[in-house]
Amino acid sequence: MRFRLVEPRDFPTCQSLLNPALRLSRRVLERLPTLWRALALFGTFSVVEDPIKPHPDSIQGFGASAFVADQFVDEFLAARRNYLDAALYTRIVDGPSPVLTEAQVAEANAGDGLNLVVLNYGLRDHDVSNPSTQRVLQLGTTAFYTLHAGYKIKTILNEVFSDESAQYMKAGGFHLLETASVGASSDGPTPRLFALRREWVQRGVIDPLSALFYPSQPQIGFSPAEQRVLVHALLNRSDAEIADQLGLSVDGVKKTWRRIYDRVSRRLPYLIADDRKSGDGGRSTEKRRHVLEHVRAHPEEVRPVRRT
Repeated sequence: MRFRLVEPRDFPTCQSLLNPALRLSRRVLERLPTLWRALALFGTFSVVEDPIKPHPDSIQGFGASAFVADQFVDEFLAARRNYLDAALYTRIVDGPSPVLTEAQVAEANAGDGLNLVVLNYGLRDHDVSNPSTQRVLQLGTTAFYTLHAGYKIKTILNEVFSDESAQYMKAGGFHLLETASVGASSDGPTPRLFALRREWVQRGVIDPLSALFYPSQPQIGFSPAEQRVLVHALLNRSDAEIADQLGLSVDGVKKTWRRIYDRVSRRLPYLIADDRKSGDGGRSTEKRRHVLEHVRAHPEEVRPVRRT
């Protein structure tokens, strides 16, 4: 199995895997593909798939998240309500949307930090004793850290509905928050709201959560277009696949790579020193490998930053 960024053709399957306990209104459900298309632009919406199976049966799970304004988080927690996803989707539909724009994400990322709401994680098979389902959950966790490490996060909120999911959250360091029974269903699973805050995470390289809450400062300063290409390349996409995903020509992707190499050669020239013994293709392959190794170790390089 593997994980990848979501594609518009995945949305119907993702919607079919939604947990019915979310209690989303019909109005929200009808607009979900449009809402997801906008959220997918941030690169925090992924699917776990079995590449042996044909699409859409290949999709075994998915996860989506959104960066939201301080006011939404403060108001929701103060009200001690349930059904976080439904509240956020309803606010997006009714407006004004509490989801941050790319510019607002960059501003917050350079300032105090970001609030992240885990919107949903759907599974084709909810039997967590099934080794296949366990593998999907493991890959979902890997996808979450891969797509969010390097952001300066201050709070993560995630609401779950089963005992197994609650144990999974506790094992990940999340704290159960006290909520009132406002709006809770008497005949359905009980919503449980979990949070993880920066002050609860020990800073340091030993704790993998540190990369989510205490990122380093980027050294290179890639442009947004360059960052988008690099994010896809980190997920082992070919130039043709990157072009298709970003609506570019393959030549446009190659030009972006040349700009990436030029920028790296000015900031960290030791990363892409030419190998005189290899041909042009060999040098290009080595350059890409060294750049991706650096970015994989320093995910802050591909996150939005405020530009002066």
